[in-house]
Amino acid sequence: MIHKLSSEVKELLSIPEISQVGIVVRDLNRSLEAYREFFRVGPFTVFEPEYTDKMYRGKPEDFKMRLAIAPWGPVDLELIQPLQGKTIYDELLAARGEGLHHIGCVIQNLSGRIEIFQTLGLQVLQSGRREGASWAYMDTEPLAGIVIELIERHKV
Repeated sequence: MIHKLSSEVKELLSIPEISQVGIVVRDLNRSLEAYREFFRVGPFTVFEPEYTDKMYRGKPEDFKMRLAIAPWGPVDLELIQPLQGKTIYDELLAARGEGLHHIGCVIQNLSGRIEIFQTLGLQVLQSGRREGASWAYMDTEPLAGIVIELIERHKV
């Protein structure tokens, strides 16, 4: 599918370098200990973000999650424990168990990027906003084998 796109569309779709790797876990505390001890990653910042404009598969959803983020070389490692509501994290846990969920890229013009993906038939799986950032997981797994998260940072 992608190889048949015009060079203009390919340029618009191009994703910058990876800035984040997201892993879904069932027990954040247990996972934090493992990543600290085994991989020597940390220190982690642990928090439960307050999101607005939360959407899951095109419908409003009151989901919550607990996150832990730490730099791991040139990228941030994000551990995600779903807490409440329907999420694509729960879908991964049910289908395959804990593990790699997405790669994230910081971009500009999130709404414009989403429109480009949607013209190619790639829909938003889940999205939200919080102070300082907006994000959207795009349904790229059938195309690329992994979900891509588009992250737009805002001035606070």
